[in-house]
Amino acid sequence: MRAFQGAAALLVALLCGPHLHAQQITGNELSQWLSEANKSQAGIASDRQQVNIARGYALGVAETLASSKSICIPDSVTRDQILDIIHMMLGTQQQLGHMNANSQVAAALQNTFPCKPR
Repeated sequence: MRAFQGAAALLVALLCGPHLHAQQITGNELSQWLSEANKSQAGIASDRQQVNIARGYALGVAETLASSKSICIPDSVTRDQILDIIHMMLGTQQQLGHMNANSQVAAALQNTFPCKPR
């Protein structure tokens, strides 16, 4: 669990630089950024930096989980679909929005893309 949190945090730090400081990203923040990403798909995003942060953060967590075999994403699933799933799950659990986004994204992806037992 710590490995993917560290990898995701490093990815976000590289994308955000000094803008994040030492704070953790909450589910509410990530949900807001993913809303900007959805607007970007429609061509109406107002904050390109938030779009890049959201995409990098969420996909970084997904890639880390997939590489550690914590989740098994079918090859037919696109990056945009992964972002949509995360955004939808964050929206349905707004009562947890103040919590760390890492654990929320991990839970959403593990529920959606569990690996089949061997």
